[in-house]
Amino acid sequence: MPKIEDEIRLTDRTAQQAQAQLDRGDCYEYFLFSKTLRRTPQCVQAVNQLETAKRRLSELSSLRQQAEGSSERTHQDDIIRELARNGCGAQYVQEARKRDQGGSVFGLSEDDGPKTENTFGSLPFATYRTVCVRLCDGFFFPVSFSTLPNHFGRDSDQCQSRCAAPVELYYHQNPGADIRQAVSVKSQTPYTSLRSAFKYTKEYVAGCSCKEAEYVPAAGEKKAEAVPAAPGAVRAATKLP
Repeated sequence: MPKIEDEIRLTDRTAQQAQAQLDRGDCYEYFLFSKTLRRTPQCVQAVNQLETAKRRLSELSSLRQQAEGSSERTHQDDIIRELARNGCGAQYVQEARKRDQGGSVFGLSEDDGPKTENTFGSLPFATYRTVCVRLCDGFFFPVSFSTLPNHFGRDSDQCQSRCAAPVELYYHQNPGADIRQAVSVKSQTPYTSLRSAFKYTKEYVAGCSCKEAEYVPAAGEKKAEAVPAAPGAVRAATKLP
């Protein structure tokens, strides 16, 4: 997963650089509502680089979802076993025993035998993935892959400490959901209602960066006060675009 996330960040940066080169090079001709690429060598090279980066981002997104599925099931198994071990309820003991015998979060045994009812949905808790959303372009990066609501405050602080641009913590339930179902911890509004949702995939927003040296506030916007970083957060922040 860390390797996938690192490549996503690098590929996204490549896409943004290619888009910036297209914009700076005056590579488009506009007529009414249409846009045509100028066929200069520099413009053709930049647009090919941009399309290649977008295709790779799509491939990496699929790989990340597959990796998350495996990671989420492992985290859930660990949490349920801890709840059972600490006497938090008979339902956890039954679920832990079922999983130790080969059951999974989807109610399938390892030998792909007959389906049984999935009892995870009836348990009195759910795990969540939290993501930090950069509000100026909708770009997001993971904070926790499997956590509980009482840790949202900690994740929100970590989110703020890792980005110079304004950010907000979002979450969605595990397993099966993704950023399209994520909602804001602060306002409980969905990510898809943001004006900047997925904007980073369509255009480069100048000055929108998690790096302090590259971030330029929009007109009338103040730079956010720095939040003390959690251990290891400063190193992580230097990798974000």
